[in-house]
Amino acid sequence: MREIKLFSFLRTLFSFFLLKMSQRALFMKKINLKTLLLTLKLFVITLLLNSPSLLIAKESSRSQSRIIKRTNDEVSKTSITYDNLDKIKKTTPETFKTGVFISNIHDIKHADQEFKAIFWIWFLHSNKFENPLELFEIKNSKSFHFFNDDHIPLSDGRILSIAKVEATISKNWQLSNYPFDADKLEIRIEVSGYGGDTIQYIPDCEDSVLDTENLKESLSGWYVEKFDLHHVFKTYPTNFGNPEASYDNFSRVIPTIYVKREWFPEFIKYFTILYLSIFFTSMAIIVRRKNTESKVNLIAISIASIIVSRFIVSATLPPSTGISLYSTIEYYTFLFIVVTTFVMLAPDFFDRLSFMLTKKFREIYLASSLCIYLVINIVFISIAYYEYIHVFDDIKLVCYDDFKKPILTDEIKNIIKKKTH
Repeated sequence: MREIKLFSFLRTLFSFFLLKMSQRALFMKKINLKTLLLTLKLFVITLLLNSPSLLIAKESSRSQSRIIKRTNDEVSKTSITYDNLDKIKKTTPETFKTGVFISNIHDIKHADQEFKAIFWIWFLHSNKFENPLELFEIKNSKSFHFFNDDHIPLSDGRILSIAKVEATISKNWQLSNYPFDADKLEIRIEVSGYGGDTIQYIPDCEDSVLDTENLKESLSGWYVEKFDLHHVFKTYPTNFGNPEASYDNFSRVIPTIYVKREWFPEFIKYFTILYLSIFFTSMAIIVRRKNTESKVNLIAISIASIIVSRFIVSATLPPSTGISLYSTIEYYTFLFIVVTTFVMLAPDFFDRLSFMLTKKFREIYLASSLCIYLVINIVFISIAYYEYIHVFDDIKLVCYDDFKKPILTDEIKNIIKKKTH
């Protein structure tokens, strides 16, 4: 919301200036074809700036973001970890040793706030429950299904229930430092229909692992920093209509992949357009005094560049609740164009500003404004990059110190290979 208000203010200010310039062009000069064309161009620029299409993508996806936004903070407020087991009913639950083998993460869609995952899941359990595969759900999924399921009796009397899962996961992406962004991909697997006093998941840290070779291909544009598997108890503030029941705690195991974006391609893709608009605006300063038409053309190209950039970013990224890195650079780019346009065109219509026509003034203005713009870029980008480098430094993993260390035991590894082929 703050982004929209700030951009609207700058846009309105620039539009007012252009309209005034158009009036002076019509009433202070002879009305000829050249004057009419110049006035028309100024009006076209004004209409472009006030085009509602700049905000269409943000407005259309705002309602969707309210529906599917379920942040990690909400989970932590209602979760109970092993440190708080004194709050759990002191009964002996049936334990399911639960593990995952994540082979594929793909179709990352920021605008739709989702990603898709393919993974194997298994439960090592006694024969008290015949099919644990029917007793779990993925709480942060939009949809999921499992297949290739099997139940394998082991020599110690326990049963290994295993299946392959395809899921579409809801994800509230953290994009304030885009493209220097890092995030964690969680799959929240929870017992369905039984409280924590009846069934409890135990993370299989020894066997749970990532298929790093496949993930390098499917997670194009990202790389994996860390992997973890941890357990929490989820408490819901309702007894689900049963007046004889108290609030219950449901066992949940959460595979978490910590990822970072490969920032350089994205930076070149989006920020280059902004820097091109700065280049065209700077070229307009160098144009000779009487060549007003060329100046307006260069300004129009600069504004068109920003509009194209806004279209691309709005179609790619979801709406932001604050001012992102990209929006900050975009605002200062637009401000540079506004001030430079005033410096270029105002002396042609206002005699009191004739001092701006001197070559020395324009050289000083161009050098100082470009330096200020460069410093602003360096400061904001450096801060974002520093946070990008150190974002996971304080993360304490429950299961692993290094996601590459765990190796699937031969028994489970052979089962997965057999079912895959």
